[in-house]
Amino acid sequence: MKVLIIGDSVALRIRPSRKSPSEMTYGEHLANILMADGGIVINKAIGSSMAPFRMNEIDGLINVFPDVTIINIGIVDACTRSMPLWLYRFVNNENPSSTWIIASLKLLINYFEKRFRRFLVIVSGKRSWVSSTAFKSNYSKLIHYLKKETNTQVICLSINQPDLRVENSLPGSTANVIKFNDIVKQVCQQSGSTFLDVSKIVTKDQIPDGIHFNSEGHQKVADAILSLLKS
Repeated sequence: MKVLIIGDSVALRIRPSRKSPSEMTYGEHLANILMADGGIVINKAIGSSMAPFRMNEIDGLINVFPDVTIINIGIVDACTRSMPLWLYRFVNNENPSSTWIIASLKLLINYFEKRFRRFLVIVSGKRSWVSSTAFKSNYSKLIHYLKKETNTQVICLSINQPDLRVENSLPGSTANVIKFNDIVKQVCQQSGSTFLDVSKIVTKDQIPDGIHFNSEGHQKVADAILSLLKS
């Protein structure tokens, strides 16, 4: 069995950061178990990944020809933001050829953003980088093209619900995630895919930073996915 994971940082990171090889992501857990039967897991998760940009690389995803595809995206799309995406990219793009003026400007923007993040989110209308309409369109297309070109079975993971710390910093994120999760469930069911509600199997303390799983959370998600694969 060949399993493809399409995800954002939730499928890549462990919080707190791993301290031993025994602490693994759910993709690593799946790979270890499936390997015994000749299976393989290909993790194509990318940090800060959003649904519209995953469609830009659809050919590379199709080229894997997976038997099962796990889609774990949405938290980056749904959370509200204090600055537009183009400005975020400018500030966080590490260009060694940048002048000291540009470097100083980036530091100033970063300082201002961190100090007034909540206020900036509110005055900008609690907007996310991706609208719910664009998210639904691209999420639907992603499943459609994968199924059409590879006949893969799809498992859609729900988006992790932000905790109070995230909500205080990025107000409106909780409501947005609820809305986007409804979209994930709806699109998943309409496409004949399987929806896995992570909130039913992982406790809040297993998502310690309000976004990413700890090692126990990853283990629980892996166990739930394995149960689906066996059935």
